[in-house]
Amino acid sequence: MLDLLRRLGVFAAPGFLDPSTCRDICAEMIAADGEPGVVLKDAVETVDRERKRLDQTELAEARTALVDGRLAAILPSFNRHFGITLAHSEGAMFYRYRTGDFFSTHRDEYRMPGIDHERRVSIVLFLNDHGTAGLSYDGGDLVMYDLMDGAGADRGIAVPAEAGLLVAFRSSLRHEVTPVTAGVRCVAVDRFF
Repeated sequence: MLDLLRRLGVFAAPGFLDPSTCRDICAEMIAADGEPGVVLKDAVETVDRERKRLDQTELAEARTALVDGRLAAILPSFNRHFGITLAHSEGAMFYRYRTGDFFSTHRDEYRMPGIDHERRVSIVLFLNDHGTAGLSYDGGDLVMYDLMDGAGADRGIAVPAEAGLLVAFRSSLRHEVTPVTAGVRCVAVDRFF
């Protein structure tokens, strides 16, 4: 499936983080307090649990710096892949989806308050998957739309969850996270402009 997604323009880097680091981050996320994820509505960040039900967690500064550093290092690969020049990111955010949590179909391309540039590339870094011992989950599929032209645009393609896999895609691409049916899904996300 990753080969198909690559042919359709998605950047995919399996093994972006090693299994041990992924397990450590997941364990910290699961134990951490969380705040409800926000959406941008009328240029104001707001909680809307009908559109986005998940918790954003804070990690130890060293772990966040590790992920941000790895993302900064791969930025030239994003530039080559998408044929654009990205300069900055918002910084990694860590999303925890518990049973019943989801993120309805949306695009990330909007402009954040206080930032002069529009989001151009979004990333999702899977920190666990359906088979991660002790940290697995069911459901919670990242589904991407608009990858094909014409009638195929509405056909969603699920990204195969794999701990350590990083996927990057244009922020204009419609995508969703289906409801988690068991366990806890842990991901890091970032947006580049």
